[in-house]
Amino acid sequence: MKEIWVVWTRDDEYEFFSTKEKARRRCIDIIVDTMVDDRDEMAECLLELAEYDSVTDVCGFYSDVIDPYDEEECANEEVTENCEEESDSLLPDFKFHIYNKYYDDLPLTNEGYALEFDTEEAALRFLLSVKENMDFDLNGAYIKEDMLFYDGGYVNATNFIIDEEGRFQEAE
Repeated sequence: MKEIWVVWTRDDEYEFFSTKEKARRRCIDIIVDTMVDDRDEMAECLLELAEYDSVTDVCGFYSDVIDPYDEEECANEEVTENCEEESDSLLPDFKFHIYNKYYDDLPLTNEGYALEFDTEEAALRFLLSVKENMDFDLNGAYIKEDMLFYDGGYVNATNFIIDEEGRFQEAE
């Protein structure tokens, strides 16, 4: 089970965040962008957000707990047949990520984007190229297949390694 924070907007768009504070900050940004021309309305909306974690017809946030292994069917059979496909599209896919237990088990990133791999072998190849060509201490590094919720975004590094100069290079 993993707790995530979901931000909704009046356009029925959803964004996912790892902490309540990040979700709240995103709602504040939405309110400021939406109410930029009406400071009084903006102030009222910010107070409403502080009290209720939502602003009527603008945005809001809530926590949800997901079980990435749960294959539960749609609860309402009257819902369209593609409801599973729609709900799955909101969630990131299972990918392989490199973590380090000595760095708060954070995922390996490049320029703020979490690196993800389609296969464990690709992640291992990348990790070995880092060990061979960089001056990083990889003690504590491990590969894990999971569903990562990362606020900085993702980059698929499946076909890449690190070369002798520390740059991403397509694997041969």
